[in-house]
Amino acid sequence: MPKLRHRLLATCFLFALIPLGARAGGINLRILVAEGPALSVDLPSSFSMFSGSGQPLADGTAGGWEVSRTPGGTLSLSGQGSGQSTLLLIPQAGVFQVQGRSYRGDLILRVSEGAAQAIDVVPMSEYLDSVVPAEMPSEWPMAALEAQAIVARTYAIRHLHPAGAYDLCATTDCQLYPGLGNETSRTDRAVAATAGEIVAWQGRPADTFFSSNDGGYTASSQEVWGHSLPYLTSRPDPFSAGPVWSVSVPLAQVADLARADGISVGILQSVTVLRSSSSGRPTALLFLGSQGQSELSGPAADRFVRQLSGKSSRANLAVTGNTLTIRGEGNGHGVGMSQWGAKQMAAQGYSADQILGFYFPGAELGKYQVAGSPPGAAKQVAGGP
Repeated sequence: MPKLRHRLLATCFLFALIPLGARAGGINLRILVAEGPALSVDLPSSFSMFSGSGQPLADGTAGGWEVSRTPGGTLSLSGQGSGQSTLLLIPQAGVFQVQGRSYRGDLILRVSEGAAQAIDVVPMSEYLDSVVPAEMPSEWPMAALEAQAIVARTYAIRHLHPAGAYDLCATTDCQLYPGLGNETSRTDRAVAATAGEIVAWQGRPADTFFSSNDGGYTASSQEVWGHSLPYLTSRPDPFSAGPVWSVSVPLAQVADLARADGISVGILQSVTVLRSSSSGRPTALLFLGSQGQSELSGPAADRFVRQLSGKSSRANLAVTGNTLTIRGEGNGHGVGMSQWGAKQMAAQGYSADQILGFYFPGAELGKYQVAGSPPGAAKQVAGGP
């Protein structure tokens, strides 16, 4: 089993471009943790308040507000206009609450279209301390947790967006970030043991996608999203077999969903897999109805199966009467690392390097570097078992 090759990235990432809430030492991420017409914000300690341009505005004591957007496009704090569209709050204790959930770091409040946003500015390590146990059970083998930490760190680095209002969201649309309260000593150790490590491709952070279970065969990025990456390929995965599942969907519901994809064949009579990829996922679906037939191909075919409540697209379709039955294996899109596969590999004695080497073949294990900091020493190339 090949390990990822080790290499120090030569690229200096310009984290200094992140404008607000950046404390000295390390990297700060900006996570959108809440957005809505009105947000409850509580600060359990004294704090300092700054404008969006960094001008000091006031110091305050512990307390809370309902934060909303005024008709004029500025922030309202419990009905009192601030005159500012963006505020930075730095709590002395380094902890705050938004919508009843606790977070570490500093807090940016800003207005967006018709709403207020709360953005947590948090160091990378503390972000990962929350993300890793949210994405993978903390009792799983340490090598799997370390692989998850590296994948999550790479994803965060890859999605830094200095020109935007924030870098990441706190939901499964990005990575789960529930804030304080779910950290464990085991996942904290996994984050610390892999400090700074990321998966790299040609000197840049890789696209480190992951899913729960690939059903015994990884999917390529081409078949799922329509763009090919050399390290996100389709290959058998003996470490991630199952689970087997089935769902049944009324044909009328299938027809409604198909119309959203431009498929209109009258009264829908059948849906069949016309072509499949090497991983067993559909690359073309054939819809037959009372007014003819139509084909849905490419990534849209893969997406369609998952939109029908299929746990994955590694599936077969069959119509009985007025019902479409989908039978498949796996859970999730299947691209990149299978979390259950990582667990099984770790249980068999494989290291985090080897797990990542299997799921991102040809990629490297690098270390990111903060702009302006001295380069570190490159790691030795690691061989396989």
